[in-house]
Amino acid sequence: MKSKKLIGKTLTLVLLGILVFPPVTLAQEQRIVITEIAAYEPGNHEWIEILNLTEFPVDLTDWKFYENETNHSLNEFQGDLVIEPGEYAIIADVAANFVSDYPEFKGTVIDSSWSSLKEEGEEIKIINSHYEIVESFTYLHSPETSLQKIDPELVDYTENNWQAHADSNSAGRENEFETSATCALKGDLNQDGLIDTDDLNLIRQMIMVQVENSPCADLNNDQVLSPPDIIQLRILIAQEQKKRL
Repeated sequence: MKSKKLIGKTLTLVLLGILVFPPVTLAQEQRIVITEIAAYEPGNHEWIEILNLTEFPVDLTDWKFYENETNHSLNEFQGDLVIEPGEYAIIADVAANFVSDYPEFKGTVIDSSWSSLKEEGEEIKIINSHYEIVESFTYLHSPETSLQKIDPELVDYTENNWQAHADSNSAGRENEFETSATCALKGDLNQDGLIDTDDLNLIRQMIMVQVENSPCADLNNDQVLSPPDIIQLRILIAQEQKKRL
C-alpha cells in the first residue's frame, strides 16, 4: 500500500516538474535566425535583425529575446508579430527610436527592452512561446559598425560566417559585404564568371604559394590569405549551387 502511495506521489512530482519547469530544447523546425546585430549603436538605439528561413509564417507572440541573463518580451510596434517566409524584421531596444533613426524602413519593427548590447560580444538567444531555444550563440566583437551574418542558413558563429559592415549597417535588407574593386564577382578568382571548384583549387594553390596571390582571394577581408578564406569560398560555392537548383 505504501509503495502505491509513493509511486503516486512520484508521478505527481514529475508532472508538476514538467508543467512548472518546461524542458528547454533547440527548436529546429522554427528557423528564425538572427542575421545582424547593432551593438555599436548608442544606448536605447540598439537593435538586432531577424529572418524567417521557413516556407511558412511564424508567429512571435510570447517569444523572448534573451540577453544579459534576462528574457525580454517582444511587442508589436510597426507591423505585427507574424513574420512571413523570407521576411526580415527588426527587434529594437526602443522601437520608436529605430523608426526615427531609419524612417525609410517600412518593414516589421518589434519593440523590446534591454540594458545594453555589449560591443565586445555576449550570449544572446531567441526563445519561442514553448520556452524552446530557437537560436543561441555568443556574438563577436564589433564596436564600430553592425555585425552581419554571411550565410543565414549556416550554423556558424565564428568570423568565418560573420563580418562587420564596411561603414554602418544594412538594417532590414540583405546583408552587404565589401569586396575588392578589382573583383567583378566575389569568389570568382579565375575571372571566368563562375564561382566553382576551379576557384577552390586556385585559392589552395595561392595559400601554398604555388601561384601568385590575388586580392580577390581575401574573402573575409582580414588582409591575410589563410584557410578561413577557403571556408568562405566554400560558402559562396554552396550559395551559387542553391541558386541553380
